[in-house]
Amino acid sequence: MLVEVACFNKEDAIIAYENGANRIEFCSNYSVGGVSPSLDDVDFVLERVHIPVTVMLRPKAGPFVYYEDDETEMIKYLHALHQMPVDGVVFGIAYTENWIDNLKFWLQRIHPFDLTFHRALEDYPNHLETINLLQALGVRRVLTGGSSLGVMHHLSELIHLMNHAPKEIEIILGGGIRANDIVTLKEYSQIQWIHTACFDKSKNRLDQQELQKLIRLSSVAPE
Repeated sequence: MLVEVACFNKEDAIIAYENGANRIEFCSNYSVGGVSPSLDDVDFVLERVHIPVTVMLRPKAGPFVYYEDDETEMIKYLHALHQMPVDGVVFGIAYTENWIDNLKFWLQRIHPFDLTFHRALEDYPNHLETINLLQALGVRRVLTGGSSLGVMHHLSELIHLMNHAPKEIEIILGGGIRANDIVTLKEYSQIQWIHTACFDKSKNRLDQQELQKLIRLSSVAPE
C-alpha cells in the first residue's frame, strides 16, 4: 500500500519525504482543507524532495467554484507551475449543470500535468458514473473519502466503487486515515494508494511519530 501525504508547509514536506512517503500533495492552510502554496515554497520543496510532488490548484477556501478573478489567478499560477518539474495538479470542481464543460476548460490548461480530482466526487450524485466520465475525459487520479465523514465511515461503498471503476484511473482513499486504520485497510487488495495528513492540530504541524507508524504499518506484508 502506497502513501500520499498532504503537506501544508515546506518543512512538513521534507519530513514526509525523509520518513518514507511515496508521494506528496503540497498545499497550504490545513484549516480550510488546503489552498495553493506559494510558488517559492513549491520551488523549495522540489529542490529537496526526490519523490513525486503534486501541487494544489485552489485559490481560496470554500466550495470548488471559481469566478473570473479566481480563474485569472489560477491560470497565472499554472503558467508558473508549467516551468517546474511537478508530478501533477490537485484540483476539484463543484457539481453543476455544466461541470463537464468546466472541467474540460481546466484540463486543457492543466495539460500536460496529470490531474488529481480532489475531494469533489463526494458531492456528485452518482460516484461510479462520475468516475467513468472523469476517466474518459482524461483525469488520471481521484481522491475521495466518500463524504466529509471520511474513509472509514464509507469503506464498503468505496471498495465497491474501486471494484467497478475503470482500471486506468487511480483511486486514492483519503479522509481521516490514521495509523490505527491501516490494519483494516490492508485487508482489501483493491486499495493501492491512501492519502493522509497525519496532522497535529495542536501544533499546526505534521505528527511525525504518527506518520512513521502509518508508513511502517502500510509497508509491512500481511501475515
